[in-house]
Order: sequence, then C-alpha cells, then structure tokens
Amino acid sequence: MIKVTILLSTYNGEKYLRKQLDSICNQDLQNVKISMIVRDDGSRDNTICILEDYKEKLNIELIEDKCNLGSAKSFWKLLKEAPKSDYYAFVDQDDIWDSNKLSVAINRIKELNGRVLWFSNCRLISDDDSIIKEKLHEEEPILSIPSQLICGSAQGCSMILNFEAVEYLKGIAIERIPMHDLVAMEYILGTGMVVYDDIPRFGYRVHSNNAVAKAGKSFFEQKKASLHSWFDKKNRGAVISLAKNILYNCEGIKQDDREFLELLAECESNLFCRLRIVFHPLTKARSKAALRSFRIRVLLGIA
Repeated sequence: MIKVTILLSTYNGEKYLRKQLDSICNQDLQNVKISMIVRDDGSRDNTICILEDYKEKLNIELIEDKCNLGSAKSFWKLLKEAPKSDYYAFVDQDDIWDSNKLSVAINRIKELNGRVLWFSNCRLISDDDSIIKEKLHEEEPILSIPSQLICGSAQGCSMILNFEAVEYLKGIAIERIPMHDLVAMEYILGTGMVVYDDIPRFGYRVHSNNAVAKAGKSFFEQKKASLHSWFDKKNRGAVISLAKNILYNCEGIKQDDREFLELLAECESNLFCRLRIVFHPLTKARSKAALRSFRIRVLLGIA
C-alpha cells in the first residue's frame, strides 16, 4: 500500500482548519494510507481541539512543544523528522484541496525517476470560499534556480515530493530558512526534477494573515510593510545566505546557475557584483513586482 505523509504546521487556525481537514479526508485516492504529522506552533485558540476531532480519521500525530518557531522553521522541522513514506505533502491550515490533488500528483510523479517535486497552480479564494481569481499563475513559472530565488513561485502548500526528494532534503545542513518551500524548490531544481501542473488543484485562501494577501491595505501601507520586511533582521540577507548554502551543498547544478550564485554570494560586500546581478541575463521572473523588489534589495546589499 502506498503511504502518503502530510505535513501541517498550525497556529491559531480554528477559523478555517476544519474545511482544510475535510478536503484531505475527501481525497479520491484508492489503496493509499494517508497520515498527518501536525506541529502546533503555540496556538491559543481551539486549534488543538479541532485536530483531536480528526485524529483517528486522518491518523494524526500531534506535536505540541509550546515553542513558536514561525512557519518556515516549523515546516522544516516537520520535514526533517518525517517518517519514511512514499510521498509527502505540505499543507496550510486554511486552504481547500480539490479531491484529486493527491491522485493527480502521485500519478505524475510515478512516471519519473529520482528526486521529484510536483507543484500546481491554485485559485485564490476569499474568507467565505468565493473565488477571487481562477488562477494565481497566468503564465508558467520560470523553473530555474535564479528565477525562483527572485520570486519563489511555488507555495509549500502546492507541493508534493517523493521519498527520494525528502530523504535528500533531510540531509542538508542549513541554519537560515527563508521559507521551507523555497529551500525545497532550489535544491530539487539543482539535483532532481520539478514538475508543474498549470491546472489549479486547490483553493489558496487570501486573508490578512497570509503571505499573498494585500486586501485592505493602501498603497503606502503595502510599501511600508515591504520595507519593514526587507530590513527585518530575520529576512535581511536571507537570499544571499541561501545562495551560499546551495553553493556549499549542491555539486550538480549547471555552470550558468553556479556562476550566478557565486556573484550573488558576494553582493553584501561587493558593489560590482551587485551591478552584475541586477543586469544579469538570468535575473528574470514572471512577476515584475518581485523582479523589481529583488533588484532593489540586491543594490542595497540586503537581498
């Protein structure tokens, strides 16, 4: 029997959590054992009670260590400690999966060899589940190490990985985790295969507490939030740090990508390298806003 392990980090998720868990219960898989490893990041609402209600139905192993790590570190900890399984999926606490999300992903990954990361498009949904936008990505993302460092097209909640990919990621020594999904994407792009499904396979909820949402914020509020994020201690230099980590750990990447990463790794202290990255032919992304943000942060030496 095929084993699928779903990794979920929760934090005060009572409002939408039941809908997400119900959508996992309703997956159309046959002869598959689904289990969930849930790490709660210090919730103070009814999140734990809701998880207890689904414990038997979804084979939930609940980890409560009362330590607030933040989303990226919490998910990375889950991945590092995940049990042996055929496939792994990250899931957010507030989305809604289509019933065929897992089956479509697994059937595609089965056709391939080696380390595989599958991810899909999504539709944006509101607080009341109504559709805001049919597709998050109008164009297929550029699946290269430089482009994904610039814009990070794939959310973790869209990803399914096979055993080989997760076993490889478990062995990576990394201190700074900008986002768990970006780290997974970069390393599998460098050493395995990334597969994109343009059909939306889940509803990604847009609200004030998640990364995509800008609803309710004025133009100036959005810019203020961006500047705060750029100069925040935990974010400042995170992309440059990841570039250095990839260079250290990843031997099989293409020469062009390696040269780009070597330049990026020197951007904190070398103005010439900053200018070369800003005008580099590999500095490209579908999102103009993400590309503009990256270039500004590179010029400032804080990417």
